[in-house]
Amino acid sequence: MIHAASYIGYDAALCRETNVAGTLNVVEACAVEGVDRIVYVSTASVYGTGPHRGPAESELEIRPESALSRSRADAENLVLDSGGTVLRPDMVLGAGDRWFVPGLMRFTDAVDGLVDGGTTRMSVVHVRDLGAAAFQLAVLDTPSPGAYNIAYEQPAEVREIMDLLRVPAAPSLPSVASADARKLATNAGFTTRQFSLLASDHWFDAGKLRSAIGPGLGELVVDGTDRAWYQSLKPRSDLR
Repeated sequence: MIHAASYIGYDAALCRETNVAGTLNVVEACAVEGVDRIVYVSTASVYGTGPHRGPAESELEIRPESALSRSRADAENLVLDSGGTVLRPDMVLGAGDRWFVPGLMRFTDAVDGLVDGGTTRMSVVHVRDLGAAAFQLAVLDTPSPGAYNIAYEQPAEVREIMDLLRVPAAPSLPSVASADARKLATNAGFTTRQFSLLASDHWFDAGKLRSAIGPGLGELVVDGTDRAWYQSLKPRSDLR
């Protein structure tokens, strides 16, 4: 079974209740019902803020820095201890996203452009590809327990992401030096962690996942549905 239900807010009690106690309920119910395979959709935030430039799972320690990330790491342990599988996406985008790209749009507005020309690189994954990978892990003939980064073969630059989605057209945005952008972002209410997530490299090696499910994760592809979704939203800043 695929477990993708998580609370992603700031309330520490709800983090524990939903992400940890809720995952324990899932694990225990699966044991009772004889479900012998769980795939849990977690987050690369369990690795800490970074920056991260291409590490594989074996090269990283679990260092959550918030109540939310700690609860996701604890949920992972419950699944892994039961012999299950964990997927760790970094930034997920696509129609339905109310977090990553809206926050990126507001950040860009706050700093009056693209930090260092938008060359910050990220491991983004389309929700469509995240779902497909989770499904493939769930139905493999041979179970593949353990934790997996999920990312495309090449990280995407912030400029590339915004240009693909046309929110707004990235070529028209000026470059802003990191030091200047940090001051502007702080004045706009962005935390140090939020700034790091959006203005420093966060990309991961997912070779282990490709070895397990095949070379299906090639490159980021967005369509008109994704663009229309983002253009209909007001930017948000609740990056965690």
